[in-house]
Amino acid sequence: MDYNEIYNHNISTYVSLINNYIINNKVGKQVQIKESIQKLPFKIPSKIQKKDYLPEGKYPIIDQGQSTIAGFTNDKSCLITINPLVIFGDHTLALKFIDFDFVQGADGVKLLLPDNRFVVKFFFYQLHSVNLPSRGYSRHYKYLLEHRIVFSFDKDLQQKIVDFLDDLKNKSTNKVYFNEEIETKIKLLQQLTLDISTIKMKSVFNSNVIKKLRQSILSEAVSGKVVPQDPDDEPASVLLEKIRAEKERLIKEKKIRKEKPLPPISEDEIPYELPKRWEWVRLGEYFNLKTGATPSTSMSEYWGGTIRWLKSGDVNLGEIYECNGRITEKGMNNSNCKILPINSVLIALNGQGKTRATSAMLRIEATCNQSIVAMVSYDTSKLIPEYLWTYLKSNYMHIRKITGHKQRRGLNMGIISNFIVPIPPLNEQKRIVEKVDGLMQLCDQLESQVKENQKNAESLMNSVLREAFEVEA
Repeated sequence: MDYNEIYNHNISTYVSLINNYIINNKVGKQVQIKESIQKLPFKIPSKIQKKDYLPEGKYPIIDQGQSTIAGFTNDKSCLITINPLVIFGDHTLALKFIDFDFVQGADGVKLLLPDNRFVVKFFFYQLHSVNLPSRGYSRHYKYLLEHRIVFSFDKDLQQKIVDFLDDLKNKSTNKVYFNEEIETKIKLLQQLTLDISTIKMKSVFNSNVIKKLRQSILSEAVSGKVVPQDPDDEPASVLLEKIRAEKERLIKEKKIRKEKPLPPISEDEIPYELPKRWEWVRLGEYFNLKTGATPSTSMSEYWGGTIRWLKSGDVNLGEIYECNGRITEKGMNNSNCKILPINSVLIALNGQGKTRATSAMLRIEATCNQSIVAMVSYDTSKLIPEYLWTYLKSNYMHIRKITGHKQRRGLNMGIISNFIVPIPPLNEQKRIVEKVDGLMQLCDQLESQVKENQKNAESLMNSVLREAFEVEA
């Protein structure tokens, strides 16, 4: 809502604050609305039917709609020349202050003229303090008459209050009108509500802003810009040499197969310059890549066991502590399923919607289907899996685009194996993961606040602010 919308939304609160001041200082009292209205000193002319409204004309038409002027007419015989008057929409609850000649339009218009105790516009503002529940398109006027409003004994005070509320709407309150304390509260309330409304409007797109913030944090982290480099850290080149030695040992002991060498990284593949002591590597050189399978669905004895079995959609959990899929040991032994170790980094090769290229951390032992690749370092003490997960998350869109962002073609083991990853020193990996975790927690808090704002901003404007200012509804 903009400033004027905030003003119109809050006017009942402002009038309630003013009424408290009037009653507490014994400069006025309450009176029933039906006892405050005088008989109109003129015969009400004929109304103009809606079908006869003109887009332009000599005389404005006022009806019970929300717009001040609903249309025009050239029929002078219907003109009302006594003003100011207050208009009440019998069906719509609309309130209007009219201080110009007009023609009455359509049905449901009630013309109100307060008695001589009231400044007419003060009476108009007082009607805003009436909490009249909507009864749909039923008539409301008879219920309005039963409510009570406040009037000041001093009509000069009424006029000062009117001047203040008018100037507040026009953003021109640069003096004291009737009471500095009350006026300051009302102006502060206007500004607070405007601020809350701004938060509410921003919440419409803030979720996307936070997503971009998360992505920026991840990108900066894996570029060496989130934590400082320490010259005492062991360079990544030394780290990688130790991992290669461990990989060779595993091959020699026939614990893993020797794979075809991957091509060297070309200059064209390198997206940015790394800090000192960092190295670019191909993922398949330093991580053991594993996938799974789907046991035959025609074999009931393969399903419903105790072994967890992941589908590509499970990676959307982020950190996986549980899943719904279960297979039996027989199902695992008669398929390409294998137990993936805790803290494996997972990536979805394909899947519905945004699943493809989504990555996750496996916090339990589980198997998976053929749409997931698990990555486990050949030496888990030298490469922190959470760091790799950070990098994969930072490159989500880039990985998707390898096979076309909007296409349904999936990734494969070869693509993942050839994907290049920047490796920092081990201690820096730890610092990056710790820093990113802290920043992501802040993003979580922001996201929670955005969701809370989306849910409660209107409630804040209607209740919290009123309660803070001790205004009776």
